[in-house]
Amino acid sequence: MRKLTSILATIVFTTAWASIFSACEREDARPLINISGEFTNTPDLSAGFIEVLLPPEPALLEPALEPAGKPEEEYSLGKNNVPMVRRTVLFPVKYFVAGTWTCMEQLDITRSVLTCSSATFDPEAGAFKGNLHITLSDIDGSQLFLGGTFVTYPDFSNKSFLQCEGGSGKFVSTEGWMTAIGSINPQTGVNALTVFGEMTAPLK
Repeated sequence: MRKLTSILATIVFTTAWASIFSACEREDARPLINISGEFTNTPDLSAGFIEVLLPPEPALLEPALEPAGKPEEEYSLGKNNVPMVRRTVLFPVKYFVAGTWTCMEQLDITRSVLTCSSATFDPEAGAFKGNLHITLSDIDGSQLFLGGTFVTYPDFSNKSFLQCEGGSGKFVSTEGWMTAIGSINPQTGVNALTVFGEMTAPLK
């Protein structure tokens, strides 16, 4: 009988603690919310560039007739001695991020940056692809970290697919995703983007 009482007491104790932990988890759970925003990414030219060499293509002019002072082009002779040229496209390594979106009172543009860690040209897709990381800083000091990939097309349109990688302040342990669709101004390099997605609600 004493043994049965001990077993029942253990079951009650375990059940009580399980209920407490379950209640805490429910209390700490952060719901997913829809997010949206408008951003502009302005290249920081002082941070340097990633050089992407394009596949060879027939040169429109003989190499000797091409304008001088164009180090972004390399000439060679292809099949049947056809002059070929390989052009280099420069991708800025760093951008300053400005804009507005759902989860920040005011974006701190002095501490909000995008960095491009890689860029390549995909001949089959006819587009540039690469990896990027973004830090979005709220005016209250909280920061959200994002990482993902981008695709940029010859018409200067682009898409980015991002995952939340946590943060600081009200964005600690934040999870979620974002998709950004935009277009680059070929004269200035500024990228204007519309963002939408889903993430855990910020801490209060």
